[in-house]
Amino acid sequence: NHHAIGYAIMTLAVAIMTERRHTDAASSPEFIERNIQKIRRCLSAIPAVSDPHGHLNFGDITTACALAYLDFRFADLKWRAIRPDLNAWQATIENRPAFRQTTPAEPVS
Repeated sequence: NHHAIGYAIMTLAVAIMTERRHTDAASSPEFIERNIQKIRRCLSAIPAVSDPHGHLNFGDITTACALAYLDFRFADLKWRAIRPDLNAWQATIENRPAFRQTTPAEPVS
């Protein structure tokens, strides 16, 4: 289910970002690495996606937003190389007006 996997990616990514913002010794590199590995497993579990030119369902939108968030905050993950099929799909989705209008210009700290 696209929605569940996209939601899991977002949840894991936000947990990592929260952990990275700890400025004290409480920050856990092991926690971060475990969650990055979970994101990689989620990426490999995303089934074939719909036609990016057609009607998008809720799962498609969730997946597209999760992938965009990975681009925004986790460029070093290089998910596009891991899933070239999703890369092509996402590139088309990103050209849709609704996605272009909501893409941040630059990362916010």
